[in-house]
Amino acid sequence: MTMKLILHADDAGRSMAVNDRILELMGKELLSSASIVATGSAMENFAQRIVAFPRCSLGVHLFLDEFMPVTDLSAFSFAIKEDGCFREKARAYVYSPTFKRAIKTEWISQIERVRSQGIQVSHLDSHHHIHTFHPLFFVLKEVQRETGVRKVRLSMNCYAPPASRVLLLKKAMFNWALRHYVPTCTTSNFTDFRTFHALLSMGRLKEMQCLEIMMHPAAGTYMKAPEPYEAEIRLLQDGWQQRMPMDWELCSYNDLA
Repeated sequence: MTMKLILHADDAGRSMAVNDRILELMGKELLSSASIVATGSAMENFAQRIVAFPRCSLGVHLFLDEFMPVTDLSAFSFAIKEDGCFREKARAYVYSPTFKRAIKTEWISQIERVRSQGIQVSHLDSHHHIHTFHPLFFVLKEVQRETGVRKVRLSMNCYAPPASRVLLLKKAMFNWALRHYVPTCTTSNFTDFRTFHALLSMGRLKEMQCLEIMMHPAAGTYMKAPEPYEAEIRLLQDGWQQRMPMDWELCSYNDLA
C-alpha cells in the first residue's frame, strides 16, 4: 500500500503574509491543500492567486472566534466584541437552540462567501477545531446537508507517545460518528507536522491509508507564541521525504473518494 499524505495549511486569506507563505510552499510542492478564512482581510487575494495551483484542494476554515462573522450576530452579544469580531472563547458559550441555528446560518454563509470567489470547496475544517466540539456536531451535519460538502477534517487521532487510551477511544467514537451520520469522506488519520516529524524521527511512524498533516505558515505574523509553528515550517523543509520508511505520495482532499 502507498501511504497518501495531505500537507495542509490553515488560515489562507488571513493576511497577505500568510497567503505569500502558503503559495510559496505550494510552489515547492510542500503543501497540497489549504483552507480559507471567509472574512480574512486577504481572502479575495488568495482566491485570485490560487488558480496557479489547480491540483491543490481548498476547504473552508469555519470559525466562531477571532474573525468577523459574515452574518449579523448582534443578538448574541456574549459572542461578539465591540469591534464586531468573535470573542476567543467559543468553547465556553452556552449553545442554546437559537444560538445553534444562528451558527448554522453563519457557517453556511462562510462557505457561500468562499464559493462566491469561484472556489470549488473540497472540504470543511475549522479554527481551533471548533467543528469537532460535541455541542456543535449536529450543526455541522446540518451544514453539510444544506451545502453538499461531504468531506470533513477528522478530530486529531495521531499522537506521539504516550497517548491516552481514553483520549484515543473518544477520538475514534467521534470520528466514527463524523463519517457515518450524514455519510462523510475523511482521511484515515489527522495530525500536525510537529507530531508527524517526531514520529518519523523516532522510527514510530506507522503506515496509514491517508494522513492529513496540518501547518500554519507565517504564524509568526499573528500568533502570540509562534515559535512552535514556525519550527514546523523549518522541519517541513529539512528533507524528511528521504527518511520516509514506506512508499508514499502527495495528494489532496480532491483525491479522496
